[in-house]
Amino acid sequence: MPLPLVALVVASDPAQLVRLEVAVDCPGQTVKVEAEAQWLGEARLLKLADDGSVPGDRPRDGVHSGVWTGDAVRTLPLQLFATVGDGARTEVVAAPEHIALGTDRLVWALDCSPALRARRVALALPGRMVDMAESTGLAATLGWFGLVLTYVAWLAQPRRPVAGGGP
Repeated sequence: MPLPLVALVVASDPAQLVRLEVAVDCPGQTVKVEAEAQWLGEARLLKLADDGSVPGDRPRDGVHSGVWTGDAVRTLPLQLFATVGDGARTEVVAAPEHIALGTDRLVWALDCSPALRARRVALALPGRMVDMAESTGLAATLGWFGLVLTYVAWLAQPRRPVAGGGP
């Protein structure tokens, strides 16, 4: 008697991708940024770089980036370290991070003065670091749009007859 054929299906979670970004605001100083985490009990070290090697990153834009991949995690105990110049390696973040399934992005801003500290932010580049060329075109477009909208509103107003009548 032949053995029955059994189909075995193994479900697995897709790989987790966590992108770390640190916007560094330390003018004129060399800064190194590293992250350490316990990924499902495994110690991991990630050196963040500002060289454009991470997809979507521009070289020397002040944003140090790095990517971790692995099995899906929901919480990541994380430590962020910064070294300014020849100074000592300083811990600037030590917190558990809640990770979204699939792909997540963790972003901090690192300030060097008055003291070395990091704070969680939504975007890596603050508004003041947007290139002038990017903002000039947008400002001109919005200005023209406002002018045209004002003209159309003026044309749409009902006209009143001139007082005193006319022929």
